[in-house]
Amino acid sequence: MVGRAEPISIGPEERRERLDYLQISDADRVALRELKDFFVSIAGEMMEVFYEHVLTFPGSAKFLKDPGLLDRLKGAQREHFLGLAEATHDDDYFESRISVGLAHARVGVEPKWYLGGYNVQLQFLLSRMLAEYGHDLPALGRYMSAITKAVILDMSLAVDAYILSGYVERSLADAYYGQAEEATRALAEKAAEQRRREQMTEMVVHDIRSPVTSVIATARAARRKYPDDSQAPGRQFALIEKAATGLLAIVDDARGAWTIEDGDLPVRTENVDLGRLIRDCVNEIVPFAHQSQHTIEFDAGADAPHTEVDPVLLHRILSNLLVNAVRHTPSGVRVNVSCQARSDGGVTICVRDDGPGLPRRVVERLVSDPAQDPHDASSSLVGSGLGLRFCKLACARLGGRLEVDRAASGACFLIQLPVAESG
Repeated sequence: MVGRAEPISIGPEERRERLDYLQISDADRVALRELKDFFVSIAGEMMEVFYEHVLTFPGSAKFLKDPGLLDRLKGAQREHFLGLAEATHDDDYFESRISVGLAHARVGVEPKWYLGGYNVQLQFLLSRMLAEYGHDLPALGRYMSAITKAVILDMSLAVDAYILSGYVERSLADAYYGQAEEATRALAEKAAEQRRREQMTEMVVHDIRSPVTSVIATARAARRKYPDDSQAPGRQFALIEKAATGLLAIVDDARGAWTIEDGDLPVRTENVDLGRLIRDCVNEIVPFAHQSQHTIEFDAGADAPHTEVDPVLLHRILSNLLVNAVRHTPSGVRVNVSCQARSDGGVTICVRDDGPGLPRRVVERLVSDPAQDPHDASSSLVGSGLGLRFCKLACARLGGRLEVDRAASGACFLIQLPVAESG
């Protein structure tokens, strides 16, 4: 850890293994000692070049703002450099090199600055050696090989120091913490934006719902006076009521979808006769279907059970699917609703039509992205955008799921619900 006072001891066997791996031989140590006077002659200039380079970069210069500290570091760095020529490579040598690395890690010098400094010194040293010994290539090669090995040994010990100090773990922790902070900020901004959008949508819904409700009430009052839908003005009032009711359903689907996502939509279950619920829903849609010459059939068979479910929410799901089937298929299409118990104790309600089927993009979005954005402008089918999204979320709220039977001809939706048999 940072701040440890005890020396770092590397045993004889580990030292030997490291020296052998770097191929540092007795001949290399002899070569390094032969360079001691040469090192002394260039040490002063090397320190000036080194610290001039270090001070050029803000990341490394920030540690050297104190002039007194800079002078002390130049002296310590000079002794560290001259230690290369001692080439003792014993326990004290290894410990001193690691201690220097620990000191740098302790004050927060990043490894890229500390290890990068070796490159500056090595480049300076090799250039001076070339000028000094360039006339004697065998000697130059021997010295350059020994120095390169010694510097790599120092760098490896510096890496050990950063690992032993815990710097690596702290750096990773800091990086993860920074990422977590950034993610938290992004989530907070997204949540704030979502709240603003929902508040705006709620205001728009309120502003739309009130006049639409008034239009529906006025149309119904007029239809009581003119009940014949086959001729004017009864026909016009019926069409007005139909259009306004459809618009109101779209508005309610939009609000229902986000209240489900926020967990704000309550579920009130009761024991329900599914056969009766489905039949009532179908009967409500039949007049609407007759206007476009659609046929809706309900086949409950003997398998429609009683179950604990929210009848209002299930009714809305079925109404959406049936209205979509009528609204988005050509005249004359047949729509069939069936309800059957499953072998696993659940129940499947199937809404199928023999029309042209759903566009692939609608199916893919419904299957792959249950939380699709209801404001997505790419959806040209309003009912299949808001309505289907609401249906899928509502099914999940009931503990079930909404599926699409891709193998069926036409469009086929499956409402899969758990069933609790009545006692």
